[in-house]
Amino acid sequence: IFVGSAVIGASLGCFSALLFKYAELPGQTEAHGPKLELAIFLVFCYAPFLLADGAGLSGIVAILFTGLTMKRYTFNNLSETAREAVTTIVSLMASCGETLIFIDLGTSAWGSLRADIRLVAWVMFSCLIGRAVNVYSAGWMLNSTQPTYPRRPFETND
Repeated sequence: IFVGSAVIGASLGCFSALLFKYAELPGQTEAHGPKLELAIFLVFCYAPFLLADGAGLSGIVAILFTGLTMKRYTFNNLSETAREAVTTIVSLMASCGETLIFIDLGTSAWGSLRADIRLVAWVMFSCLIGRAVNVYSAGWMLNSTQPTYPRRPFETND
């Protein structure tokens, strides 16, 4: 399952790199804007998931390998305006997806929680104390020694 999914993802990622390199899509971008490049790029990001899932393989592994190959090879074949648009939209989609996942996990955890409020308060207090002990002791150890790396010209020794 893993190997098949990886092959599907990497092959579609390489195919997208070849498409963007030889189809002269940046010429279309100059005439119509980066929408066509962006749309094709996003289709190639999602298509391996559908193909692998339809074949009974792992869609997650397929898009992992697609992302690796597209970042390395396809991204360099985009026009400059399409690169900026892809970076912005993919970053936005990743942030929204991550936020929704954490909201879902956070709200589903409290639905079945049958704990005493004193236990929850004690655990939160213990986590804060443990974090403070670790942060302040590590900070003290790091600040008590002089750095051994070469300093840059604008840094001064205090």
